[in-house]
Amino acid sequence: MKDKSFTQLCACGSKFAGFEKGMVEYMNDKLKINKERTWVYSPTPNIVIKTTINAIIHKEELQTAINKAADANEILSCCIVFDSNHEAYYKPQTNGKYFVEAYVEPWQEVALNEAKEPFRPEQCNLIRFLYSYKEGRTELLLIAHHLMGDGMSYAYLVQDIMRALTGKDIETKPIELFQMEDLPRKSKLTVLMRVMMKGLNKKFCKTGKVFTSDEHYNMAKRYHENVDTHIVTKTFSKEEYVHMKELSKRNDVTLNTVIITALLKAANKNSDIGHAVSIRRPGYEGMGNFATGVSTQNKYDCGKSFFENAHIVQDALYKKLRNDKKKYFLLQFMGGITGSLQDAIYFAACDGYGNKTAKQLASMFGYLGNPKGISVTNLTKLPIQGTYGDLQLLDFTFAPPLVLNSQRIIGIATIGETMTATLQIKKDEKEQENLRFFKEAMEVLCDSLM
Repeated sequence: MKDKSFTQLCACGSKFAGFEKGMVEYMNDKLKINKERTWVYSPTPNIVIKTTINAIIHKEELQTAINKAADANEILSCCIVFDSNHEAYYKPQTNGKYFVEAYVEPWQEVALNEAKEPFRPEQCNLIRFLYSYKEGRTELLLIAHHLMGDGMSYAYLVQDIMRALTGKDIETKPIELFQMEDLPRKSKLTVLMRVMMKGLNKKFCKTGKVFTSDEHYNMAKRYHENVDTHIVTKTFSKEEYVHMKELSKRNDVTLNTVIITALLKAANKNSDIGHAVSIRRPGYEGMGNFATGVSTQNKYDCGKSFFENAHIVQDALYKKLRNDKKKYFLLQFMGGITGSLQDAIYFAACDGYGNKTAKQLASMFGYLGNPKGISVTNLTKLPIQGTYGDLQLLDFTFAPPLVLNSQRIIGIATIGETMTATLQIKKDEKEQENLRFFKEAMEVLCDSLM
């Protein structure tokens, strides 16, 4: 990372860049991790992005463009370090460089194999860039740690790479973190909840342990030795996408609501739906984690029409989003758990760690036993260009991490007027059932257009 940018940031005191006095702990070229702490020792932090460029881009040219884009996004030059209290920080490095590797297998298999070699957050280069040539096109694959950014961040990164490929200037984007202190006052946990969290932290401080980066690597390695995933996609044509948008608008619901309603109809039972919710500052095109999550519980009513059900689904979601306490509950709750305890929860869930407090929270989060529900992250229509001179992005596929408490994770992204839905599930006894569910949901979605 360039020292000049850090100096400028400290001087400007920008609230949104995370350097306003009293808003963050920033010292000795380290930026404290708060909201992102849950991803530091997660065994399942990988975001997968696959996009296709309409021409052959030679390896050297692609690698140069990737490093130019990475240099412009300062968080990509960071590794993760810990202090004596095991607080985690982003720390800039000056010698980071990304390399790009070729692949020939289907990209889904590459993503699965890459997961079996976990990232080490204490090292740089928390993104792996890979490419493949197919039918005169270049397939670009990103396997990326969530600590470097959310799904939308990687869309902006792809745009920077494309701009670099076509000789365009790229704006430098300093590290910007969402500050917990910026959460609405009304979203604070209740006094009783805060007392409970304080008690759990105090109890763990007395009975728990601090895990090392080597222990994290070995835990994640063992997890992926025993867990394989399956990624499948469904791409909707321009005509289908445009028709879906028009039909949604006529019925006064969002396209995202239509998709959720189709998933519920395919599930054919009362289902918990996890919704990713963007809290990104309008206009910010840099890397970072700017999302929270809410959940709703719905069941498709076969006695009502598809769009009557859609209105019920949308009302349930908007009711949560209009309530600050419910919208930001997850952030407030996780923010109340010490970093060491957040780490220990994963070891309790995946590695047999017997600490009672860690196991209690692992059970509360649904990390123990059978994962349930449907988790959806819809990036909607990406706010990036599709065409860059003679180069064009033909598609954009987004697969969020299959977190421990989710049975089915679905990522959706639209580039131009082409929408792709991606399902990631475990290869287990429920695999075929989950594949049938996704296929049926996509058929329901198409049928709703008729």
